[in-house]
Amino acid sequence: MTAIRDGQEIVRPPRPRPKCALRFWPKRKRSVCGASKQRIPIRIARGVSYAQAGLLDDAEREFRALLAANSQLPIARKLLRNIEARRRAK
Repeated sequence: MTAIRDGQEIVRPPRPRPKCALRFWPKRKRSVCGASKQRIPIRIARGVSYAQAGLLDDAEREFRALLAANSQLPIARKLLRNIEARRRAK
């Protein structure tokens, strides 16, 4: 990117690319989800948001629903265990 300031051309070096924080599921894990795979990211995001806000009942409900619909999904089990551990710690 270039700009002109006081009659002089200034060249700004390109910004470094941000590191991506998203992880993508391999195809074999996505295929396990079946028809409900469209709702998985929504339920995960909603459950995590609830958990961060301290709404553990709501977070647990989301993760249990996710696990019931997708019993082969390890992230659902992990998130639910996390909520249960937070309850025990209180």
